[in-house]
Amino acid sequence: MVFGQSWIIAHPWLPFVLLALGLLCWAWAAWDWYIKKGLEATVGISQRTHGNGSPAFLGTFGNIGPNSVINVGQQSSKSQVAQPHIAEKPNLVSRKVKFQSCSLPFLKDRIRQYVDVDCYVLPIRNSADTTKGTACNVIAHLDFYSEDKEQHLTVAEGWWAEDTTSIRSVQLNIGRSREYSLILAIKVQSECSTLPKKSPDHYPRDGDPISIGAWKVVVTVTAEGYQNFFYLRAVVGDEGTITWSVFST
Repeated sequence: MVFGQSWIIAHPWLPFVLLALGLLCWAWAAWDWYIKKGLEATVGISQRTHGNGSPAFLGTFGNIGPNSVINVGQQSSKSQVAQPHIAEKPNLVSRKVKFQSCSLPFLKDRIRQYVDVDCYVLPIRNSADTTKGTACNVIAHLDFYSEDKEQHLTVAEGWWAEDTTSIRSVQLNIGRSREYSLILAIKVQSECSTLPKKSPDHYPRDGDPISIGAWKVVVTVTAEGYQNFFYLRAVVGDEGTITWSVFST
C-alpha cells in the first residue's frame, strides 16, 4: 500500500489519464449504439415503403437517430411508362359528285399542252381536328363493277383535278380543311371513260370506256398510315351522262 501510494504521489497525472481513458471508452460505446440504431431505423423505413424488395429510391438520410420520424411519400406499385406520341390521323370525307370542266395536261410532240375536259369529280375534304392530321402521299384507286354484265374496270391511280402541273405521278398532300377533287370519269362528246394517271404522247388518254348501264364504283383512298373507302353507284345514260348516288356495303 505504501508502495502504491508513493507511486501515485510520484505520478500525480495518472488518475486523470485513467479517467480520460474511461470516458473515451464510454463515448465510443455510446456512439456505436447510436449509429446502429440509426441504420435500423433507415432499413425499417425502406421496408415499410417498398416491401422486402429493393427500394425504388434509396437516399442518404444521414444520422436520423432512433426516435426520428420521416414522412415518405406513397409510391405507386406500378412503374410509370411513358406513352408513345401518336400522330393524329387525317379524316377524309366526301361530298356529292360534281360535273365540271378540268384543264388537264397532255404531251404532244414532247411538248406539254392543256385541254379542257368535262369531268365527273368526287370532292374529298380533310376534316382532321388539327393541322397535325395532314394526309400525306395520297393515292386514289378506283374499281368499276358492272351490274349488268361481268365487267370490271380498274384505275390503279386516279387523277385529281388539281394535278395540272405534271403528266406523271406527283406527291399529293391534303392538309386540314383542304379539299381536292378526284376525277372519277371524263366525258368526251357522248362517251364516258376512266382516266388513269398516265398519258400517251398525244390526247386522248388511254382510259377504258364506261359502257351504258349501272356500275358500282369503289374508291380506295390511301395515305401514310391511313385508308378510307367511298362507295358510289353510277348509271350511264345514252348521251354519256352519269347519275351518281351513294350505296352502302
